[in-house]
Amino acid sequence: MRVLTGGISHETNTFRSGFTEVSDFKGREWSIGDEIIERHRGVHDNFGALIENVERMGIELVPTFYTTAPPSATISRAAYEETRALLLSGIREAGDIDALCLRLHGAGVAEGIDDIEGALLKDIRELIGPDIPIVVTLDLHGNMAQQMLDYSDALFGVHQYPHTDFYDRGQEAIEIIPRLLRGDVKPAMHLTRLPLIIPLTTANLSPIKE
Repeated sequence: MRVLTGGISHETNTFRSGFTEVSDFKGREWSIGDEIIERHRGVHDNFGALIENVERMGIELVPTFYTTAPPSATISRAAYEETRALLLSGIREAGDIDALCLRLHGAGVAEGIDDIEGALLKDIRELIGPDIPIVVTLDLHGNMAQQMLDYSDALFGVHQYPHTDFYDRGQEAIEIIPRLLRGDVKPAMHLTRLPLIIPLTTANLSPIKE
């Protein structure tokens, strides 16, 4: 079983002036191919969970391209197109794969694209076809959109703030893939927007704790 991984992750603040450029991504992380594994092996994050668990499960992990930048302004169209092209070319060049397990954010915005996660997933789905499962891990601070649900099979967002459970969500994401491929589970996703504004407190304080 071959599972492809990679992604583009950015928490965009559209109220901030200027743009987030390729240099901002390269200043935080710009990993191509095995650099993803080298950088995240033994790390308690999404990729660390994939690396550790695929070895235990006998899955071949196929790393493509991953980048992230600090929370900042809207991604410039040039930066988005360059990162998107690298991710899609990595998927094209990967050969036969059984599933994808991607690391995105949920709050990415580029010039002219309000939901880069949904746009990326749409592009990927069109590239690989309707049958290969796409599983995604997401940050807590995301803006869920229907398009994200439409073009993926399972989404796993972290629950805690600070985000101490990235590893747990990565483990859940990789463990559902064999079950999806066997037909043991067929997730049904539904988006409901609640008329609430939640105070920005940590998960160990009220009301978030409850």
